Amino acid sequence: MSDKGARRRVARADGGANDDVDSARSPQLRSGTRAVRRGAQQRARLTDGRTAWILLAVGILFSLATILVAMQYFDLFSPRRSRGPPGSSCFVMHNATVYTVDESPGSAAAANSFVVADRRFVKVGENVHLLDEFRHCRAIDARGQTIVPGITDSHGHLMHLGYSLISADLTGAQSPAECRERLIEYLDAHPEITPASNLWIVGRGWDQTLWPTKEFPTSGDLDADRRLAAVPISLNRVDEHASWANKRAVELVRKHFPKSGKWEGVGGEIVVDPDTGEPTGVFIDDAMSILRAGIPPFTEAQSFEALRLATERMLRHGVVGMHDAGVPLEAIAFFKKAIDLGKFPIRNYAMIYCDAGDPKNPCVAGLPPHLLGYGDGKLTVRSVKLVTDGALGSWGAAMIEPYSDRPDKTGLMRIPKEEIEKLISTVVDQGYQANVHCIGDLANKLVLDSFEAIKSRWDSEQKPGRPEFRELRNRIEHAQLLRKIDIARFGRLGIIPSVQPTHATSDMSYAETRLGRQRVADGAYIWRSFLDRVVGVPHLPLSSDFPVEDLNPMPGVYAAVTRAFANGSSPAGPDRGWYTEECLSRYQSLRGFTLSAAYASFQDEEQGSIAAGKYADFVVYPKDWVREGAGSLSARELREALPVATVVGGVVEYGSLPTE
Repeated sequence: MSDKGARRRVARADGGANDDVDSARSPQLRSGTRAVRRGAQQRARLTDGRTAWILLAVGILFSLATILVAMQYFDLFSPRRSRGPPGSSCFVMHNATVYTVDESPGSAAAANSFVVADRRFVKVGENVHLLDEFRHCRAIDARGQTIVPGITDSHGHLMHLGYSLISADLTGAQSPAECRERLIEYLDAHPEITPASNLWIVGRGWDQTLWPTKEFPTSGDLDADRRLAAVPISLNRVDEHASWANKRAVELVRKHFPKSGKWEGVGGEIVVDPDTGEPTGVFIDDAMSILRAGIPPFTEAQSFEALRLATERMLRHGVVGMHDAGVPLEAIAFFKKAIDLGKFPIRNYAMIYCDAGDPKNPCVAGLPPHLLGYGDGKLTVRSVKLVTDGALGSWGAAMIEPYSDRPDKTGLMRIPKEEIEKLISTVVDQGYQANVHCIGDLANKLVLDSFEAIKSRWDSEQKPGRPEFRELRNRIEHAQLLRKIDIARFGRLGIIPSVQPTHATSDMSYAETRLGRQRVADGAYIWRSFLDRVVGVPHLPLSSDFPVEDLNPMPGVYAAVTRAFANGSSPAGPDRGWYTEECLSRYQSLRGFTLSAAYASFQDEEQGSIAAGKYADFVVYPKDWVREGAGSLSARELREALPVATVVGGVVEYGSLPTE
């Protein structure tokens, strides 16, 4: 039997048709049967075709879905994040000079690439490895630019800066006459301030040490202009430790004077004319509260505008965060509101201000629970600011011996010495970090004495689970004028010195006149000694104390590495720094504005270096200002270095990153 016949038999059997029966049927029946078969076959072919088309369509849709998921995963066309690196939720910065400032075991101090995803650093390393491992992320070629961790100013005043930007600016004025000229310009720009409006001219920045006389101004210096005499005026000194008012302002607040007409507290002074006994218009330290009582408060709208201007200026200079040195409790609520409204682009470690003379002092009345990392790390509150003395420029720094140029003065203690230990103890017992303003050698000595007594008690109690005293990371803000024998106590007690390099270069023109050469040489404005010679001081956080000084960190770095004026000179001579044995290296300065700042705020696990797991805060500079030696930037170029981009939590808040 042939294969063809066999196939026919099988077909018949499959079709259920018997050959004998089929042959017995009529021709018409056989013809109809064949038609039915043909119809069934056609319907089968149509069904098979539809099934094929359906399967093809399903396959195409599945493929498209797969492609879409892949494109989303690899971020090939995801929409741009507002102000973030274009087109990517994760990105690899490569071909950069990266100073990581990462001191964790096994880490590298330098790299040339890193990965950012979900607002944090994911990995730090070398170009070729990261580009291959994270090829699904957007690659951004830094084109050889320098990247450092986000800068944190360890001691500044956010809203003071903001309010100063909407007030009269007297910074750098060379005489009372120049101050008047600037105030008249301000009055011209603010026609709403009239004698009938009850509005004040407020401002800041004057510094009598820049004037020919070097003496405090008087109300008469302002009232010499008829228009200025007609409206109340209050102007803070550059260091915020004295106010200068005109006659009208003094009369408006006279009801707040003590009955004697003189300041009766321990921490202030109403300067009076020695012949008439009348106030001259200058109020020092705690006595400044008399003027503040008469000044109308800023509105919420003005506060939001001040905040916007201050944070914009910070980001423009690479400052992603700050330690806000003394804020009232109501400011915490304002900051939280700003964060909730998306109007707070920086990180703030806020210190609650505890005024020893305030009957509602929150340190005594009871501090609130810690606020940690509110708004994705934007606001932390777990420390307080105490102020023990005044400033050198206004003869307010509390000194053991009288001032060399004013033998009748030893400065002002703003907290009675018998109350210092009790107040600090109240702070640390509530689980808060105590950050204490000390400029004069007496203030520093008394606060170190208090810390020593508290540490002795702390260690003797040995409560289970309690941290060691040094782990409280208490701080002395400024630590400016010290006796030799007190320097080593910082290390023994675990106290962090928080210093401002530009204070040294601002004060050095008159510091030896105020103090005499020996006191300056013994322990004034020391930095390198803390790091190199004092055991137990692992970090030296740096800051500007803005708006007292310019918040731009680069003049601070310049001051730290040169201890010279902007032109390179100092009281030591042309092209020479002042007591240069205390200079820091460029890298030590960078560390002070980054990792040390994070350590001093208990945030070294979250920020302060470019390391996996930390917030992706970084600053991009066109040139390498950290490197020293041959081929490095000159001191002048260092001072003038500016960033091209500032990134906070992976979002570009100033400038722009390179595009492919």
